[in-house]
Amino acid sequence: KKNYITALNSFRVFSHECQNCVMTDDTMQRYQQWLAAKGKNRNTCSCYVRSLRSLHNKIYPGMEPPFGSVFTGCTRTRKRALNKDDIILMAMNPPLTASPLRLWYDVFMFSVLGMGIPFVDLVHLTHDNLQGDVIVYKRHKTSQQIIVPVVGEMAEIMNRYSRLSNNGLLFPLLKHRVSTFSEYQNLLARYNRALVKLSAKYNLPCKLTSYVARHTWASLANASGINLKHISQALGHSSVKTTEIYLECLSSSVMHKNSRIVANLLYSKAE
Repeated sequence: KKNYITALNSFRVFSHECQNCVMTDDTMQRYQQWLAAKGKNRNTCSCYVRSLRSLHNKIYPGMEPPFGSVFTGCTRTRKRALNKDDIILMAMNPPLTASPLRLWYDVFMFSVLGMGIPFVDLVHLTHDNLQGDVIVYKRHKTSQQIIVPVVGEMAEIMNRYSRLSNNGLLFPLLKHRVSTFSEYQNLLARYNRALVKLSAKYNLPCKLTSYVARHTWASLANASGINLKHISQALGHSSVKTTEIYLECLSSSVMHKNSRIVANLLYSKAE
């Protein structure tokens, strides 16, 4: 539903600027070009067009949709994750408690420690989700139930904010338990801006985003030899294949190590 609303609002702006709201193949091509000119990446453009196509099919069943000449696929993007040294650097050097970055730092680390809890689920966690020594929640994206063991460091983070949130939420980020779409989007933007500042603070090789925490946990778990099925379950993926795609981009250091292993097999005896 949110994707439909976003796509419709976007197309309305395009139609107003271009004075053309008739959906034809030519119009949809120009709409996708317009999105790209606005800075939208290829996958976002495709998502908007797919949403419009779905609405078109619902409103005009049986009519040939004018989307045959536009991209509606999905381009694989490189998954970004912090390596072990970078995340340890962050863990050992938190911002000062009085720093405006401390809350956002704690949220990021809580997500990493919590088996990659997505930001949208984390900000909506309440004390009701805390059941003994585990957090039980349902993913907003899939409604799948996830159980996260609360390790000591996570408990410390929660205790730090227990008195600051008066609406039952674990973190003082939202005004109400049920947020509006715009309120959440504004909060997500604030979080990502803070993560950019944290990236600079720790001189990290990649820019932190809300997704990096999730990818970092998955990457570290995989490198530690944790069973792929367990990682998939923790991430709330519908299948192990999704998890395999999630982890498919190995770091250059891992690739270098693998290359060296093969080279040693070839040349160790000769040396």
